[in-house]
Amino acid sequence: MNKVPITITVMILAALFGSGCSAHQQAATTREADVTPVVAMQAVNVDAAKETSAASITATPQPTPTATEASQPTATAAAAADAQPYADVRKQCTFAVTNNRSEFFYARDASMKSAWQSYPGDQSITVDVPSDIKDITGFYFKWDSPPPTWNLYAYDAAGKEILADSGGENCGRTEFAEVPASMSEYKKFKFVSTNPDIAFAISNISVYAGAIPEFAPRWESLQGDRVDLLVIAAHPDDESVFLAAPALTYMNEGKTAVTGYMTWGTAERRFEAEEACWMLGEKYAPTLRAAHDMMTNSLESMERYWSLDKAVEYVVELIRKYKPSVVVSHDVGGEYGHGAHMETSLATQLAFAQASDPTKFPESAEKYGVWKPGKLYLHMYSEKKITFDLNAPLKKYNGKTLLEVATAAFQRHSSQAAKGWTVESTGVCSMEYFGLFASNVGPDVNHDSMFENITPSIMNGINGVSLDASSKH
Repeated sequence: MNKVPITITVMILAALFGSGCSAHQQAATTREADVTPVVAMQAVNVDAAKETSAASITATPQPTPTATEASQPTATAAAAADAQPYADVRKQCTFAVTNNRSEFFYARDASMKSAWQSYPGDQSITVDVPSDIKDITGFYFKWDSPPPTWNLYAYDAAGKEILADSGGENCGRTEFAEVPASMSEYKKFKFVSTNPDIAFAISNISVYAGAIPEFAPRWESLQGDRVDLLVIAAHPDDESVFLAAPALTYMNEGKTAVTGYMTWGTAERRFEAEEACWMLGEKYAPTLRAAHDMMTNSLESMERYWSLDKAVEYVVELIRKYKPSVVVSHDVGGEYGHGAHMETSLATQLAFAQASDPTKFPESAEKYGVWKPGKLYLHMYSEKKITFDLNAPLKKYNGKTLLEVATAAFQRHSSQAAKGWTVESTGVCSMEYFGLFASNVGPDVNHDSMFENITPSIMNGINGVSLDASSKH
């Protein structure tokens, strides 16, 4: 295959087609990264973010599947091969809503660009299931606005009302209202808002039978817990394409991870991001920042769209909220020269240094307290590298390899996968290695784990937290 160097045409293609590198989209040239140095912290020299090879893009179209190939299982289906079959039966069900009934079809049309808007006041959705449909497992909501708190009721054959599930407090815009197995044959259900004075909007509602889809999140509430690993990604899909290796490796070991995005774009990409994070194994809903996105090829250009100070403020708040031991983010050169990736990396570097200073962004300091993370690792950073085995089987993920799990998660980004982006297993943009950029717990010696030198007592110590006052983490 012939390589095509970066040209203006290719940069336009990159702007149109997304942020990832594919197996056919390798780097051939390097652009000088314009990065403001960060003051060194303790034993790690962070005089400057070393330049790493930034990937160029060859705009090789993906092959068109033949009729035979089109009938084969997709990557997503293959990843879910060990799951029970499930079906969305919403078209067979009858819905009744308490208000704005004429427009409720917007919640059932499968389009993420349209939404049904409720009115304040009594707000409920009743669902009648046909008698020939068995084994209802739940209702999958994609919220176009922050969700209400809610209860889901089931009605037995005698009409007795039974509480089946409740939710709305876990910060996600995707939410699965689960029907217990003992109620799966019931034919009537009612979703009721428990804060009816607040209107809400639904982009999509599905009714599932047979099994719970593997991509439907059941988020947990943070409840003051600390998170082991905080992933700072520029866009939805970057968490799978560039940053998944650490998250999967350490969640496989029982640690927790959560993702914060610098921007999210359309509603569709927000829903894709949440499903992908769930597929990776994250149990807390990701945070998405409402910032205008733009493809640029320099840090200076990107700062015209994203105020660096606002970007740092956002990452500082995430660090204070989640209190991670380790933070990971993008290559200083933006992987393949993407300005949003560059600014995400720089903002994370600065936030790592500022999150423990109460004079910096005092609003989030007052809300969450300050926090000093243990370490910051950057993708493709050449110093003090840790290399991940992408073909390692992961016990927590039923023996699937790291690459297989990341690829299955990426497939939830259907808007990006449709453009030909894939997860790289090798090459310049591969998620194989990260480098230690800064540390508050001393240097790595073994270079075999991002959590070297990290223990709860050490994290308590560098943050001045007594054992009794520390979280249950």
